[in-house]
Amino acid sequence: MFRNLILGLDPGGENRFGWCISEDTECLPLPILHRGVASHAQGAIDAALRLGGTGRIAGAGIDSPLFWTPNGDRKVDKLLRQSIRRKGGPTTTVMCPFGKPA
Repeated sequence: MFRNLILGLDPGGENRFGWCISEDTECLPLPILHRGVASHAQGAIDAALRLGGTGRIAGAGIDSPLFWTPNGDRKVDKLLRQSIRRKGGPTTTVMCPFGKPA
């Protein structure tokens, strides 16, 4: 059966680059089909694609700041924390690239 998959990546260095493949479903949490650790991005992607089977990668999530500001918190992080706070969730789930959030 053909299915849409979500690739998750968590860069962490040698033997600490986490990855997972989840099935894209309407129910949360998404079911994790496979997961593992690699030494670098290419190893993580290769392993995930190999174990993804006949599925199609429909999206990816990367746990890494793709940009940062030279002086403190990024605007996007502040907005995410405010949104999470309004929903009653913990604001500590959105980290600041330079330590403690403003």
